[in-house]
Amino acid sequence: RTTIRAKRRQIEEECTAFCSAINEHDEFLLFTEEELHGIADLDQFPIEKDETDDETEIETSTTPTTTTTKQKRRRVSLKAPDTQPILKFATNPTTRKRMIEALSKKCQEDN
Repeated sequence: RTTIRAKRRQIEEECTAFCSAINEHDEFLLFTEEELHGIADLDQFPIEKDETDDETEIETSTTPTTTTTKQKRRRVSLKAPDTQPILKFATNPTTRKRMIEALSKKCQEDN
């Protein structure tokens, strides 16, 4: 009987540690508005303050040129209210794949 109680207590402690690690997890992904196409309310994802420079190669009829554009990147947390709309409504399969991969690797070091 005492071993069962000890095992039960150990399981409860591990469950508590797991749940707290998941709830305190604060990683996020950055997506462009193009990658989030299909999601109705983009305002729920804040625009990241550090906008990165993306180089885009444009081929014209004779010579390719490179232009630098500023793209707004939106910060998407790995919490359920942010992930569910992306997994349901994002039309870009790469976006959904990146989100699933990030969710599957969530808290691996802690748990």
